[in-house]
Amino acid sequence: MISNTEKKTFMSRLWYFTLVELLIVIAVIAILAGLLLPALRSVKLKAGEIACLGNLKQLGIANMSYVSDASEYLPYSVTDYQLWDYLLMPYMDYPQDSAAAGGKSGYSIFHCPSGMPTTQVASKFRSRGYSYNHNLTYSTASKLNNISSTSKKLIIADSAGSLNDLEYWTFCKPTHAAMVDRYGYLKNLIYRHNDKTNVLFADGHGKNVSRAFYDTSYIEWVPEDVEW
Repeated sequence: MISNTEKKTFMSRLWYFTLVELLIVIAVIAILAGLLLPALRSVKLKAGEIACLGNLKQLGIANMSYVSDASEYLPYSVTDYQLWDYLLMPYMDYPQDSAAAGGKSGYSIFHCPSGMPTTQVASKFRSRGYSYNHNLTYSTASKLNNISSTSKKLIIADSAGSLNDLEYWTFCKPTHAAMVDRYGYLKNLIYRHNDKTNVLFADGHGKNVSRAFYDTSYIEWVPEDVEW
């Protein structure tokens, strides 16, 4: 028959080994988490990049459809209320709403899923995270068939850090990706995808590009009265 002393000794040893095993399990979990979390983060970033590029390609299809209906003319806005995104909405089965492209009611197609707004505000001034290259339609509407090397001319790009920044962008050199916002603040493309960014070219193909793609030496100002 086992004595009470022997029982206590046995239980003490059992508790000791159980505690050690628990600590080992916790340590193993911590190690695995340390190994898996970076991989999961990488997968999440890649998924955001792919979704963003998908958005741009859909915008490219809508843009080409608009061009086809508009006798080859690219989207050109003559008022604050009918910007390029507003003009493309019908081609993606969205009701035309100048305040809803990326704000409170949000058309997510107009901004990168990795750059969602920090505050839900419905405003035509905060409607998009992508920029349209209005160097191609700088002062008058331009025709797509007048653009040389469409496979090399950037037309839409991921550029807004936040939809709450109250910013628009345009590109000012035909052969470069230089860009500024309307009110004279210099802005760059946003490299949120593993230090790369997504761009759409005038022929409709999208691409993930590095910083070397963007030449910052060609930044210029945009006149106050230019609408896009």
